[in-house]
Amino acid sequence: MEYSSLKQDMYRRDFVINTLAVRLSPEGFGEVIDFFGAQRDIKEKVIRVLHSLSFVEDPTRILRAMRFERRFGFTVGRHTLNLIRNAVRLDLLSKIPKPRLYSELELILKEKDPVWIIRRLSELGLGPSIHPALMLEKPHLALLGEAQEVLAWFSLLFLEEKVEPWAVSFLALLDPLSPADAKKLAKDLGVRSRVREWVRICKDEGESSILRLISTTYISRKLIHDVLSPLPTEVILYLMARSKHPDIKRYISLYFTQLKSVRIQVKGKDLLDLGYRPGPRFKQIFDLLLERKLAGELRNRKEEIAFLLSRFPPPPGSVVE
Repeated sequence: MEYSSLKQDMYRRDFVINTLAVRLSPEGFGEVIDFFGAQRDIKEKVIRVLHSLSFVEDPTRILRAMRFERRFGFTVGRHTLNLIRNAVRLDLLSKIPKPRLYSELELILKEKDPVWIIRRLSELGLGPSIHPALMLEKPHLALLGEAQEVLAWFSLLFLEEKVEPWAVSFLALLDPLSPADAKKLAKDLGVRSRVREWVRICKDEGESSILRLISTTYISRKLIHDVLSPLPTEVILYLMARSKHPDIKRYISLYFTQLKSVRIQVKGKDLLDLGYRPGPRFKQIFDLLLERKLAGELRNRKEEIAFLLSRFPPPPGSVVE
């Protein structure tokens, strides 16, 4: 590539720090090409755009600048920061396709310290560019911080289950929105269907799940399991971060550490082999077995069958008579 065309290509990059090139041709192999002072900016740890219309050309560069600022420990240059403020006043981010905005948001939420970046976006007044109701005020930022603490706690459990931590932060980001607005925004952003379903569950079922645990007089292990087991882990972690009730955090902690992995070993085929007839009684049997297993009263399949036979006598003519 000729120097002139290479320089034009570099001029279209987002920031000066991303304009370094290395010659690969045999003649001059390894030569560093730096048209715009990228090495200087890297040394000085500063993020600068290449021209004044950079954020007009691509407003998502605003989010990228904030992300790079935190990731690399750099500072956005004064002139570039003024250009960002001008872009915010012109509300340029709200004019780009939502899926492009979401791509940058997801990258932010996947960073090690997304709350710092979102707080920076708040300082610049960028929340309403995502949605008018996202003012990113202190209580909202506190919830996002709590979500990070919950995720850190969950990671220390060393469970084999894979979760998407960024999605927990995304659910927290949408917390101030009404159910209708949250679901519409998730759809407009082009969020994956699975994550959209998590948004729906949070808004339509999350509060009722928490209320069920708070309002019930006696909270059994079975009830905790029944309430939480249908919910995706990401939703539970969001609810844990959101709840101010200490008992809710305790119940969720108990669920993850002791209850979630509990399974009864007796299956429907076992009941058939023992001579039980299929019907509503099967559910009654399985529910009671699970309740006793969750309570720690049954340790293995042998004990489950013994309890089953003692509590639910087999019908006449069964193989265990």
